[in-house]
Amino acid sequence: MSRPRLLVVLALFELGWISRAYIVRLQDRIILLEMQVRAAEILPPGQEALMRTLTRQQIIALRFASDEELGALTERAAAERMAPKDIKAAIKTWRP
Repeated sequence: MSRPRLLVVLALFELGWISRAYIVRLQDRIILLEMQVRAAEILPPGQEALMRTLTRQQIIALRFASDEELGALTERAAAERMAPKDIKAAIKTWRP
């Protein structure tokens, strides 16, 4: 393969990689905003404040919890510093 073609292929690969990274970041931001609104509607102010202490990945894992489980699971995730995998395993009623 000639050098110019190789550079074009590498540039296209890099462009694809960058655009995928931006898409994932945007998706995470949308999920975080959705969870902020949901927490404001469902959780009492003390538990809503706990959401701010959680990591992005913990909040993303919590989005699958049902409304009834969200408060208790938020407290548990903050107190035990649960990994996202453990949060998902603790969910009893999954929300689509």
